[in-house]
Amino acid sequence: MISKKNTFYAMVIIFFCILGFFLYLNIRKNKIEIENSISHLDTTYIENTNNKKNYKIKSYYYDSGLSVEGGIISAYLDDNSIKIIEGGYSGETFLQDYDFYFESKSSFLLKDIFQQFDRPYSEKGRIQIKKETNKYYFINLKMVRWTDTQGQTVDYYSYKFKKKEQEILNQLDNILNVINTEKPIR
Repeated sequence: MISKKNTFYAMVIIFFCILGFFLYLNIRKNKIEIENSISHLDTTYIENTNNKKNYKIKSYYYDSGLSVEGGIISAYLDDNSIKIIEGGYSGETFLQDYDFYFESKSSFLLKDIFQQFDRPYSEKGRIQIKKETNKYYFINLKMVRWTDTQGQTVDYYSYKFKKKEQEILNQLDNILNVINTEKPIR
């Protein structure tokens, strides 16, 4: 004969198994939605790049705090909707470019490209000795993927990932503030 206590434990186990199954299905559904969104952002990157010549360009001085000289950012607009923001800065022997490709105000792809040269950038005959590209995917202002310089996906739950997410959102906020408040230089 099965006791009430054993029946209760069996019901609890069954409940948690069913709950686990539904959680698994929900996680799988979310993962598929994120993969579809990432694929769509890659398509947006290609479309925005191909249509770049059709967009209106506004350029601004921008001091990222990362370069003595500051830099220039260029916003590519389609009917006052930002499609691309290109920016960057340089040091004596390096160039740092960052390009945002927008699907919407809250979903975008950021390509961050670092180039190191064997001698000062201003000298002729310089040779590129290093090039690193990182890609950051944002959906609803949340970073959902970071592909590093080796093409590997950085762990979503790592401190490094969360820290980079906040740095990018702060950088974007500063850039958008410049675009929305400063007078364009061209």
